[in-house]
Amino acid sequence: MTPGAALVFGLGDVASAVGHVLHRAGWRVALAADAPPRAHRRRMAFADAWWDGVAVLEGVFCHKTEPAALAAGNWPAGAIPFLRLAPGAALGLLPWTLAVDGRVAKRSAPLTLRGRAPLTLGCGPGHVAGTTCDLAIETQRGDRLGAIIAAGPTAPLSGEPHPIAGIGRARIVYAPAAGRLSVLCDIGAPVTAGQAVARLGPLGIAAPLAGTLRGIMRDGSDVAPGDKLCEVDPRPPESAQVAGLGARPLVVAQGVLRAAATCLSG
Repeated sequence: MTPGAALVFGLGDVASAVGHVLHRAGWRVALAADAPPRAHRRRMAFADAWWDGVAVLEGVFCHKTEPAALAAGNWPAGAIPFLRLAPGAALGLLPWTLAVDGRVAKRSAPLTLRGRAPLTLGCGPGHVAGTTCDLAIETQRGDRLGAIIAAGPTAPLSGEPHPIAGIGRARIVYAPAAGRLSVLCDIGAPVTAGQAVARLGPLGIAAPLAGTLRGIMRDGSDVAPGDKLCEVDPRPPESAQVAGLGARPLVVAQGVLRAAATCLSG
């Protein structure tokens, strides 16, 4: 099979891993989003391309690209283009071979992609193979992580973060209210318990424990209640993972690649 053109929705760690893996496998991949990403693990994703116009993840560059340029066949050499487009407009831009919802929507409805490309894949909660997409990819940790689901739904959202060094939810700070975020510490910085890492409007946001700042939302982001503002890896900087492809997103992305290779081989 000669890989074709793939459209991946999202700029978070899962969508970015999907784009990265497909790109490395020879697909012409574009990422698309129509709103600033609420990603906090920004060094494990292409999220900052929304603001900076470019982001790099494990040696692969993602460039903000004008839709007209991409439609005319002007793909950035060796890089993944990012489109600021709504789903319908992005789907209509090119004759995509593959369309993937990589947003892993937790508090919103997944995209219904079935019928919009020769193969459509949905990652994570809310997707139903045969309804919202042709095939679904499991994103829940466990034995079925990355599994290809041919019929029926993916697992519902578990709600519990994966523990690092035995610590799960206690290492994550969720937004207590809506507001605009002012960031005080960079990702990768060592932090102490109670240290101020950001401000949310008039509210101070403190590190919940000592360790390494693994992720924090972009400075100036408009935050909704319940958003993950920041995350601390309880390990020191020399042991913490704050950048590169995460283990879970990589397994999901490999599931997407397997599904594409199997279903489009004819």
